[in-house]
Amino acid sequence: CLVGSEMCIREAIDVSNNDNCLQILFQFPLHESDITVADKNGNIVINEQQTSIYEGKTLYIYTPEDYPYTIEITSPAVDITGEITLEEED
Repeated sequence: CLVGSEMCIREAIDVSNNDNCLQILFQFPLHESDITVADKNGNIVINEQQTSIYEGKTLYIYTPEDYPYTIEITSPAVDITGEITLEEED
C-alpha cells in the first residue's frame, strides 16, 4: 500500500509484494527524476539519479522486511514523497 500526501500517488504508482519481492510499478512518464527508496531504518535500498521514468518502469526490492519504506521522487516537473506499508491480511 502506498500512502502519500497526494491522492494521485495511489493512481500513479502501483506497489505489490509478490514472491518475496516488493515491486514498484510506475504508471506515468517523468524525465530527469531522482528516485530514492529507504527502509524504516533509513537505509537506502534504491537510489536512481537522473533517470527517466516511463509507463511500466518497475523497481524491485528483494526480500523486503523493513517496512515501512519511504519513496521520494524529485524531478523538474513534480516532487513526490510517500510511504510503502505492509497491509495485514485478514
